[in-house]
Amino acid sequence: MLWASSVAVVARPAAATLRSAAGGRGSAAQQAPVSGPVTTRPAPFNCHRLLQIPNTSPTCTGQRLPRHHYPLAYEWDDKLELRGHDRCVCSLALLSGGRLASGDLSGIVRLWDTAHGGKATAVLGGHGGVVYALAALRDGRRLAAGVCAGEGGEIVVWDTGVVPPTRCATIDCGSGVWALAILRDGRLAAGCYDGGVRLVEVGVDTGAVTVTLKGHTGIVAALAVLPGGTLASGSADKTVRLWDVGARGCVATLVGHSNRVRALVVLRDGRLASASEDNSVRLWDVATRVCVDEGYNYWVRTLAALSDGRLASGSGDNTIQVWDTADTCTAAAVAAVAVLKGHTDSINALQVLPGSRLASGSSDGKVRLWRLPP
Repeated sequence: MLWASSVAVVARPAAATLRSAAGGRGSAAQQAPVSGPVTTRPAPFNCHRLLQIPNTSPTCTGQRLPRHHYPLAYEWDDKLELRGHDRCVCSLALLSGGRLASGDLSGIVRLWDTAHGGKATAVLGGHGGVVYALAALRDGRRLAAGVCAGEGGEIVVWDTGVVPPTRCATIDCGSGVWALAILRDGRLAAGCYDGGVRLVEVGVDTGAVTVTLKGHTGIVAALAVLPGGTLASGSADKTVRLWDVGARGCVATLVGHSNRVRALVVLRDGRLASASEDNSVRLWDVATRVCVDEGYNYWVRTLAALSDGRLASGSGDNTIQVWDTADTCTAAAVAAVAVLKGHTDSINALQVLPGSRLASGSSDGKVRLWRLPP
């Protein structure tokens, strides 16, 4: 449950204390207060946990875990590398039938048969800017591409259920699109260059921006929909905001990151993970208990919630790390259980696939598929 009972006056929680371990960014205590506007819905979010690399990760009793504790079943399936992009891959999305879409810096979107690999089954062009975001609409066959061309941008909707795929709508957002999410009512949410979060109605062959949620003062590069329908947005202004899309207002602001927020994802248990260029990944929860320790050692560009409850992060050090986020400790760091290597440049996008696999898109121009534990 992400919201406390509705009350007439906001009950602001005590600020979470974030501790940096020796060798990190300093040992002085840092505060991560959570603030929000006056609302009938209190926002009792605390930073629940920071993530830590495995060679310094103790157990709940303070002892390091033996090597055999970490599963070794995560590996790159080199037979299913998807080649074709000649620029950095910025975005990924899963379509019906297990098909994968990938968007790149030159504005090209490719569709892939992930069961067989090989060449792309379709190449979609004419976007006129970087495809920073992709999202499959509810019918599983239509694909929304978020395009950023300088300060301007649009959403292009493709029908991928026909051969060849057809462009069925172009929606002007008035600002570059950096992130997309599908709301519970089927509308699109778009995070934009100007700091606005646009809510978009998408019809069969048309679409329009109906609402712009304002409050961020920097690029909105990350979106996620929480249980209950609340929309989370992460921004270059270093904050994560929570929005009641029905009431069209911000109900809470999560403060604590010291640099741009690049990625958001909701874990299986409903917690929200946020990644920032401050070299940390944070887990947010309504629980009053706070479990924190040293942050990640390199800035993270993308996150994915795995089906086994773990969290995958892709970063600028060319690796993917898999984190055990099980809520079993009261004062220890979350441990990284695997480091996946193979890309030769930063990881910009992750997408969970059917059949216990994970796709990764990188600035090296490649999309790679990874086998995950069953």
